Amino acid sequence: MSVSVEFHPLASDEIADAEEWYERQRSGLGARFLEVVEATANRSSRSPRTGMSVVGRPAGERASPEDVPWVRAPVAPRLPGACEETGIDIHEFQGNGTGGGMFNTAVAPFDDVRGRLGLNKLNDQERVIEALGGTGISLPVTQWFSADSPWWTQEAADSYPVFNFEEGAALLQEYIDDPARSDGKAPGEKIDVEPSCPPDPTLIAAMQVIEQAWSGSELVNVSLTQFDQATRINNAIADSHKAHCWRWSGTRVARPRCGKRCRRFVV
Repeated sequence: MSVSVEFHPLASDEIADAEEWYERQRSGLGARFLEVVEATANRSSRSPRTGMSVVGRPAGERASPEDVPWVRAPVAPRLPGACEETGIDIHEFQGNGTGGGMFNTAVAPFDDVRGRLGLNKLNDQERVIEALGGTGISLPVTQWFSADSPWWTQEAADSYPVFNFEEGAALLQEYIDDPARSDGKAPGEKIDVEPSCPPDPTLIAAMQVIEQAWSGSELVNVSLTQFDQATRINNAIADSHKAHCWRWSGTRVARPRCGKRCRRFVV
């Protein structure tokens, strides 16, 4: 089954504006953006049933806003407030992907497994989830895919790094005391970490929890930075990022693909 794909005039205007913006950032990037939009539209046309059906309408049939008796909250912290509204039912489904962060392993101290794994083990996911809006608002990460995904496996979950502050501090201390440490600092000096997230209040709150954990080890100098979404994506593409929050996975592939310079920390 295939269907035609039509863009709303406002969506077309937004695509054109985005294409111009990307082209200003780097020659040829605007054309690449349009290629991705076209590829996505083609996938939707070929496989319309892979999307979500509107209640009361068969897949592929045009729907009006009046046909949709629900709203989707893409940001988890909006859900608690919605629960308080009369007549709104909340159905939580994390989907196929997970959220967390990335280390650029081309940059010290993340190029050393003691640095990135040590920082990872210092982070308590439950505290971060609480900062995002409350326990239960998001599932703890145990692998590339969420527990809602058909590709989630117990084997991966069993081998995933877990919160252990003492082990994390020990790994960082070993790196810090190494005369050949990759960041060029003298043995005994703290490592420098610059985590980044978009300027969203809840994400900032979550990153502050991680900052407190890392700084609390007395082994890390932490400098939080904020960039808009487009800048973050461009930094990642240009390989100029250091540590930042991210989302992974999708609906088309069963196995994650990640470059050599991508290593995750748990959020």
